[in-house]
Amino acid sequence: MIIENKPDYQNYFKTIVNIIIYHLIVLVFSRGKASVDGIFNLKLVIEL
Repeated sequence: MIIENKPDYQNYFKTIVNIIIYHLIVLVFSRGKASVDGIFNLKLVIEL
């Protein structure tokens, strides 16, 4: 079972890394809009 679980953890880790890299790329290519949307979303979360 240990051998079967290793690929799952690796895929999970790769997925997290890919999501982080994707968000970093989005932030780099659209700093102004992304920062404004991020602040707006944070305000919505705090209000909810």
